[in-house]
Amino acid sequence: MSTESDPTLSFTCDFDEKTAFDVELKGYFQHAIASLPDGRRVQVSFFDPARLAKDLESEQELGRNSIGEPGLIVVPRVTVKNMLGAIKELYHNGYFDRLSSLVR
Repeated sequence: MSTESDPTLSFTCDFDEKTAFDVELKGYFQHAIASLPDGRRVQVSFFDPARLAKDLESEQELGRNSIGEPGLIVVPRVTVKNMLGAIKELYHNGYFDRLSSLVR
């Protein structure tokens, strides 16, 4: 259940059923915006644990030891339900207090 004190989720690309299927299969999505109740908009990226581990392994093979994405959020599976649930939970736990917003 959403309230006025909950953030909303939007996308910087078309997001239809095919996109949703592809995103969950790939395990990541980097075209999301969390719109916060105070008017701030924060770009966020979602990864599932398996994709994150795979990407880190690939980076290590290239001699790098880290992965950094703006507003990185890890969810069990990258679905709209999980993405929205994550931004709501993280917002209410203060996560977005430490992130820079896009232009209002």
